[in-house]
This record gives sequence, C-alpha cells and structure tokens, in this order.
Amino acid sequence: RRVSGLLWQHPGETPEQTARQFIEANPRLLAVPVDALKFEDTEQTRTRTAVTFSHTVDGLQVLDSEVKVLLDSAMNVVAVISSLRPVTGRVTNPVDIGWDAAFSAAFAHLYPGLNLDENHPTAHRRLLTRKFIYATHGGVHTVYRVAMPGLVPTEKTECLVDSATGKILRTRKLVVR
Repeated sequence: RRVSGLLWQHPGETPEQTARQFIEANPRLLAVPVDALKFEDTEQTRTRTAVTFSHTVDGLQVLDSEVKVLLDSAMNVVAVISSLRPVTGRVTNPVDIGWDAAFSAAFAHLYPGLNLDENHPTAHRRLLTRKFIYATHGGVHTVYRVAMPGLVPTEKTECLVDSATGKILRTRKLVVR
C-alpha cells in the first residue's frame, strides 16, 4: 500500500526523527502498534530520503513486513510505502529445532542426496540462518530463514524452515546486488 502527496510538514532534526514523528502522529495509517516498528535504515538519493522501519513482535522481526517513509529535500514526508503484515494469534512456540537443524533441513531440501560436510564452518552456517515471524493467511509461524549461496555469486536461495517442525514452508530464488 502506498500513500503519497505532501503528508507532513514538521521536519525533525534527522530523517529518522521526522519519519518517527510522522508515524507516531498517524498510528491508524499503519495498522500495527507504533512501538512494533524498529528503525532499520536510511537511504538517500539526490531528491529523496527513504527511512525504513522493520516490524517486530516479541523481539522477532516479521518477515517481509516493513514501512518506508519518503522525505523530500526539505524533510517533508511526501510518501509512505507499507508492506506491513498484522500479526494475530500465538507467535511463540515452546518447541524449537534450533538454527543448526534448520540449516541442515534447508540444505537437504535444496541439495537432495548430498551430505552436509561436517567440516563446514559452523559460524558461516549461523550467519546464513536467522529467526523470524512469518505471517500468512494460514496463520503465524516462527521460522528460520536460511539464505543459501548459489553457484553463481549473484544468486541465493531462501528457505523458510518452520522452527517447531523443520518443515520447509517456502523456497524462492533471491538476486544479490
């Protein structure tokens, strides 16, 4: 969802402060609690600044759920782009397979018949695996997102592994810039 036009003329001292003030003044626009939005990044071009906030619940980031606030050169809010996914229902699960088992499940799914080399650095596996909340029409899951490097340097494959069952919920190709 995108809302644009001159939306806010109360610039703060920084782009992050301006964006946060706008969000706090317009909480109904986003349909998630304001305190669930965590500052993530600021990207600046010659004409616009984009301030990105990620959506978190119970300390975990909600996968593919963020809001970008666009500012003009005078730090007026000129657009809001939201891909927020409201999270309802139970989020945490007492059973958790752990990140190493999630990495192994993703590897087995992507490379059937190959054995995971036990000498593969554990620290590297950990960097490729991160826990998220995954909100879908079918419910809310805690998942491990495993971003497995491809054979081509600009390619990765993302596997979402259910943190309770080890089941693969989604696989998709990613292009790395």
